[in-house]
Amino acid sequence: MFFNHKMMRLFLLVVLIFELTDCKPTAFFRTPNDVYKMEGTIHMKDGRIIYGKITILFENDIDLNKRIFQCTVSGDSVDTKMNIDSVSYYSVGGQLYVAKNIDLYLRGVTHLLFVKRLNETDARMQLFELPQSYKSNDRGEAGSFFYFSMSEFPPYDVIDINSVKLTPNFERNMSELVSDCPVLADKIRQKLPGYYFTYLSFQNKKIEIIKRIAKEYNRCDLKE
Repeated sequence: MFFNHKMMRLFLLVVLIFELTDCKPTAFFRTPNDVYKMEGTIHMKDGRIIYGKITILFENDIDLNKRIFQCTVSGDSVDTKMNIDSVSYYSVGGQLYVAKNIDLYLRGVTHLLFVKRLNETDARMQLFELPQSYKSNDRGEAGSFFYFSMSEFPPYDVIDINSVKLTPNFERNMSELVSDCPVLADKIRQKLPGYYFTYLSFQNKKIEIIKRIAKEYNRCDLKE
């Protein structure tokens, strides 16, 4: 009888642990598009600022091009549905995430996704990163993709640093994008070390060079 009571208590403890863990998922932030019940701030295009627990599950079936996510607004118990088109950006832990049209597989098909902003909001050349988990890319592994935009681009447009918009002929394509900063454009056009890469260059080299170009461009006294 003692053994049976002991086993029953153990069974009830296991059930309780299961209830507290598996049946009630804890909040998480895996990537900007795989978020569950994280405290954050949403800045709407109409000027409103919303505080609450953010849930974004765009990485599940990413090819469906989902646009609706949820936020449990502070002081409310019901999830509010929001369209990504109505959001300027959201922040979690002080980091900003903005919506951009992403050609995830470089096949000419874009998805509106949240990306991590890497430099100042008023920068003329802005840098972005898209961290992704294994479930949302064709390689079946976690990774990151890098993008930039220029001040004259439409609001959602970015260029992937691996895009054919840059390579081949990086020296021509990139120098044209920064042509209003002649000194920098000349460095790129002349293929100076640190200002030029090819399609076959390592990813970390491409990132380093794009960051250098962005830093110099954003500090440049632009030609009128």
